[in-house]
Amino acid sequence: MIVHVLIGESDEMASFCHGVYANFEDAKRAKYTIIRDQYHIPEDEVADKDLDDEIYPSGVYYTIVQREVK
Repeated sequence: MIVHVLIGESDEMASFCHGVYANFEDAKRAKYTIIRDQYHIPEDEVADKDLDDEIYPSGVYYTIVQREVK
């Protein structure tokens, strides 16, 4: 079974697993929600696709990776 893992990393802290999801779309929605909540970014100000660019200066990165679970 393939799962999608949402990982947060920063220049100052170690990696952190935010969650494991059954599909990429769920992981992506969770990523956007976390970014909006942590950085107080309203949906009407920044599009989802631009959120990574919006937080880039903070040195925090969110990545979704696929992993196989047996």
